[in-house]
Amino acid sequence: MSTAKTIARNTGILFAADIFNHFFAFLLVILITNVLGTDGFGKYSFAFAFINVVAIFAHLGMRTYVFREISKEPKQTKALVDNTLTLRMLATIAVYGLSFGAIFFLPKAREAAGPIMLVMVHELFVVFSTLARTVFNAYEKNQYAMHSLVIEKVSSLVLGGLALLGGLGLYGLIVGLILAQAIGAVYCYWILLRNFAAPSFGFDFRLWKGLLRNSLPFWLTVVFQKINYKIDIVMLGNLKDYTTTGLYGAASSIVSTLTFIPGVIITASFPAMARFFHKKTGNLQLLYEKVFYYLLALGLPAAVGLSLLSDDIIRLLFQEKFAGAGAMLQILGWSVLFIFLSTASGHLLNAINKQHFFTIATGITAALNIALNGALIPRFGGIGAALATLIAQFFLFTKLFIFGAIHGFPLKLSRLALKPSIAALAMGAQLFYFPFRNLGLNIIAGALVYAAVLFLIGGIEREEKEIIKQALGKAS
Repeated sequence: MSTAKTIARNTGILFAADIFNHFFAFLLVILITNVLGTDGFGKYSFAFAFINVVAIFAHLGMRTYVFREISKEPKQTKALVDNTLTLRMLATIAVYGLSFGAIFFLPKAREAAGPIMLVMVHELFVVFSTLARTVFNAYEKNQYAMHSLVIEKVSSLVLGGLALLGGLGLYGLIVGLILAQAIGAVYCYWILLRNFAAPSFGFDFRLWKGLLRNSLPFWLTVVFQKINYKIDIVMLGNLKDYTTTGLYGAASSIVSTLTFIPGVIITASFPAMARFFHKKTGNLQLLYEKVFYYLLALGLPAAVGLSLLSDDIIRLLFQEKFAGAGAMLQILGWSVLFIFLSTASGHLLNAINKQHFFTIATGITAALNIALNGALIPRFGGIGAALATLIAQFFLFTKLFIFGAIHGFPLKLSRLALKPSIAALAMGAQLFYFPFRNLGLNIIAGALVYAAVLFLIGGIEREEKEIIKQALGKAS
């Protein structure tokens, strides 16, 4: 099977799985907002954002490094999995111990101390499941990653939903989510045991040294990325109130849901990128250009649609009490485009062993993001946080794109963006001048206009048409 078809197959599997998973996850968010309201959802968002920021210091950057190394040399799987698992668990427990003390020095965190401690337990199971899925992705056995995610999300919706509808509140919800993660972790353990390598704790200290040294740039990148994605909610919770945090959390949850798209495409294409560079075979430049174009062609209409339909989307999903989130989503929607494009350029740098430049760019962006949030949130609240996110994501994309060009992989952005931009303008004109009263009809019409114009002006090439035709043939 050709590289293009392999990537298309893996992308299809992961895309179908992630649509399903994010649909279920989003149903749970809608249920939480309707049962707990703005204040309750604010505490829920704050607890998970707080732990996500804390947990990055225990991440150690090993996922990307292990992913790349197993993709290149599968014989390393057992040693890498065992020792990575041990290091991650020890680091997570240590960091949680330190953060437990920090909670009591932050007034807003003290109010959510109980939920925060429960989320810590939840994330311990996430550590194991994430490592297992890294192995599945590296072997390009993405169906196992799909199954594990489906099990987790369905269990989360069922158990979390029962807790909410049963009147158990925020605490019952998080306990339900812990049980769902445990179920997913058991499945991941079973698949590793049967098909790859029996996971256990490893204590190869020489390997630990190499893991830590080689993963450091990836770790710093993850630290800075998490700060970029989560610091806005943490700072809103501390500088404003949980109601504002809940409104912003509703808007940002829509953006977060869409960011699975670049994750799917990169997960499917990154093994080929790493192999092309490692073995000096294939055309990495062409593959990078294709991936970048796909993400541009998907991110641009998403940004236009979110910007023009933001109020209707918020009212449909979260009801009138979250109407204030519409203006925040209108701004945040444009950050989707830059998140998509940054993913392509950043992972190119990872594939060519220039990950430290990815780290530098995300580090500078994290500092900029914190400064912008600190300046804008006290005055503008959630709108200020949304503006800070948009500016920071645009800056990150610019830096990564330039770094990719400097290291031998330049792209002609004007050429790549021309046809998607024409199609997006046509879509925007339809939504702005000839809107339907129904949101669903607007989404369908906008998507059809964009796809039709892109097709007619040659924005979909022959190879992509052939892959789409084969996929439709199998589906029929």
